[in-house]
Amino acid sequence: MAQLCNCEFQLLDKLSSRSGALEELSTLGAFGNVDAIESDTRFPRAAKIGSSEALDLFALLIDERLLESRPETVPLFDEMIDASMYSLEALLEEISSRTMFDTDAGALSPLLSPEVRHRWLRRLFALWLKHLDAHRVEEDLPELILDVAWNEDALLLRSLAQAELQRQPHTSHSNIVDFGRQYRTKALEKFLKDISRT
Repeated sequence: MAQLCNCEFQLLDKLSSRSGALEELSTLGAFGNVDAIESDTRFPRAAKIGSSEALDLFALLIDERLLESRPETVPLFDEMIDASMYSLEALLEEISSRTMFDTDAGALSPLLSPEVRHRWLRRLFALWLKHLDAHRVEEDLPELILDVAWNEDALLLRSLAQAELQRQPHTSHSNIVDFGRQYRTKALEKFLKDISRT
């Protein structure tokens, strides 16, 4: 592994300073749920992380990656995200499936508010696009997006995918085939079909 430069250490410090527990996030996935890890004494820092705080840390990590404010740190962020993806999947799928009783509405409502859930769907979609730009064959992120989304989120997901498809340049008269763009288009079209099936 390459030696970290000062700017990378600063970014890592920025990410971990909010709770001092970024390096413990990977332990969340090992248990499959937050309740189990909170009672485990082998990871004292992780035991202090609640599901909301863990999600905040993951959001900060991904948002910093998407900003690309320091190009030299992009591979580092990609490595950190890849290493913690299992944990993020387990956490998001668990929290997004939970419900609570809304006394005002007199019915069950998602524990993850629609606003927070939509931010996560946009964040994951943007990360998926970055992976497509890097020509990575990506199946986990689209599946995670669909797992996190509720039925009422289908309109948002369609609008994100359709807007991205409309941004694709049309070069039908060119003799040069851009396989990267072609794969990106097919992936987005498949995603639209998968939304309709869920």
